[in-house]
Amino acid sequence: MNRSGIMLLMWALAGAGCERVTRDMAEQPRVDADQPSAFFGNGAGARRAPAGIMAMPDPSPAVDPARAGHALVARGGERYAIYCLPCHGALGKGNGEVVRRGFPAPPVLHARAPLDDAWLAVIRGGRGRMNGFADRITESDARAIVAYLHAASEAPP
Repeated sequence: MNRSGIMLLMWALAGAGCERVTRDMAEQPRVDADQPSAFFGNGAGARRAPAGIMAMPDPSPAVDPARAGHALVARGGERYAIYCLPCHGALGKGNGEVVRRGFPAPPVLHARAPLDDAWLAVIRGGRGRMNGFADRITESDARAIVAYLHAASEAPP
């Protein structure tokens, strides 16, 4: 075997090892703060904040789908098609093209209806395998996506 054949074999072996390490890191078990866990003595998935600590309120109001205009929902649909559709699919069922090509399926978006602020936090900051989009999606576009999700969940199947 010549030198280039040996180098090719080494690259193949190194790549196989990296895939295992990367996959193991991406598929670690996790518990969300609102899920039960045996890790803490009280059975909660996260510790409570220390006494006297208050969450910072969101200064902007949550999206009210009843008052969201057509333009806002349309803009949200456009942004959803660009950023969300590849993984979540057209109907938010976690069956986008990326999933069909082997990426793990994300949760179904309409399985439970989170609060608008929770959806906004996930869009901007990410969750699980999903990277945050704060560097690509403005706050107003994130709110438009939430309005679109509400409108889509209320549409007949």
